This record gives sequence, structure tokens and C-alpha cells, in this order.
Amino acid sequence: MEGELKNLFDKIQRLKIVASKLADGFAAGAYKSAFKGKGVEFEEAREFQEGDDYRSIDWNVTARLGTPYVKLYKEERDLPVFLLADISSSMFTGSQALKKDTLLDAAALISFAALKNNDRVGLIAFADEIEYFLPPGKGTRHTLRLLRDLYLMEPKTKKTDVKKALSFLSKVYKKRAICFLLSDFHFPVPMKELAPIAIMHDFTAVILSDPLEKTILDAGLITFKDPESQKDVLIDTSNRNRIKAYEEQVEKDLKEWKRALGKSSASWVEIDTRTPVEKPMRQFFEKRKIRH
Repeated sequence: MEGELKNLFDKIQRLKIVASKLADGFAAGAYKSAFKGKGVEFEEAREFQEGDDYRSIDWNVTARLGTPYVKLYKEERDLPVFLLADISSSMFTGSQALKKDTLLDAAALISFAALKNNDRVGLIAFADEIEYFLPPGKGTRHTLRLLRDLYLMEPKTKKTDVKKALSFLSKVYKKRAICFLLSDFHFPVPMKELAPIAIMHDFTAVILSDPLEKTILDAGLITFKDPESQKDVLIDTSNRNRIKAYEEQVEKDLKEWKRALGKSSASWVEIDTRTPVEKPMRQFFEKRKIRH
């Protein structure tokens, strides 16, 4: 256990440095501009001036005072960040690195970038049930606690039910937030639960992709452990029809998710578990900055 905690400390210190550089590298505030430009709230009304947009006229105030007034807004800066982390058994698999390790790296980068911008961060960890909930909080101590708890977490249940995670978020937080769903997304899209979440929040799917699951090489008979049933399964990888059907199902799930996210005006970033998370996350932040 002491060795695990030492590894965790070293890992988090490395990620903290990388994430701080990531945040510092955006001199104009790429993280902030990427996620903070969308939410606005009404601040006050003032008398119409030359150059104002006629579409911003507050007709109720104008009718009451008999003089044109416009609505002024301010950006919502206090948007908390929620990490919805899939910790089901499939996350403890991987050809070169466990998907859980890549998830932790991505969660750390997001958390420290948020910390750098003084945002609150919360965690909802789920498998077949909600396994853990940490309400949004600020500060280094809170961020380190979140990452420590996520690192040490093992699921009490084996399967995955993303619908419960999305429903739980709706219950515990009623206002607008920035949400990251981190998973391999090997399950159907729950449109009934996803659609209102994507509309309400700034929603991003972080897809943790193991290339071996997309292209399984012919290596004869191999024993796999089913991550959800924990049973040993003998698979003939030379049976290309069966392997092709599996690969096509994995690809189909991802395509359906990407299509659904696009329809819902949500974002997604795909991270290969063989490579460091910094590059795809940096590219994602930069793309978001340009879009906003």
C-alpha cells in the first residue's frame, strides 16, 4: 500500500507540473475562453445608446419607462467542473496501458487546469451504480484528494450504467456546469438521459480508446478475462468473422456516440491509451478556444 501511495504521489506531482504548464501556456486563457464564453446571466438594463443592438432591447422596461432600454449581460464565471468517471471493470483492461490510468491522467489535467483558473471541481465515479460522489470544491488539497480517491478506487459492481451517472448529476446539481464524461463508451447511447444534460451543461465526452479493441491481430487461441463477469473466455482470434463482428460493434458504438454528441451540440475528444494525454487535450482546448 505504501508503494502504491508513493507511485500516486509521484504521478500526481508529474501531472500537476504538466497541467500547470498546459494552463500557463494559454496566455489568453484558452481553458477559460474554451469553457467560459457560453454561459451568461442578466446583469442590468440601461438606456439605449447609438450603436446598441436592437435585438437586446428590454421591451418590458422600455414599455414601463417610455424610453428604449437594453439588457446587459455578464459572463457566468462560477461554473463548476464535474468529472463523470467510468470505473467499471472494463477500465481496468488495456493492451499497453490500463484505460483507468489514462482516465486518471486526463482527469488530473482537467482538474489542475480548472484549479489554475480558480474553478471548483467535483467527481462522480460510477460503474453499474454510483460508486462515489465528491461535491465541487476549490484548492490544491481538494484536487489532490479527488485524484487520490479516484486512483485508489475499485468498483463494487462490474458492469456499466452511464444512465445512472447522468441522472445522478441532474439530481445533485440543478444549475449550469462544465461536465466531462470519461469512459471507453462501449455501451449504447442513452439519448433520453443524454439530451437534457447536453443542453443544460457544457458537456464533453473524453473517449479512452485502446487500439487493440479496434484491430485484434490473429494470434490463435487466447484466453481473455471478461472484465464485467470476471470469467475466463477462450477466443479464437483466427476466427476472423467473429473478430470482425466484435471490431464492428466497437466502431458502431463510438460512431453512435459521436453522432449523438454532435446532434446535442456537445464536444468529444478521443485519447489513445498508448500515448500521453497532453497532446490530444491541448489540441482539444485550442480547438474549443477557436470555436468560442
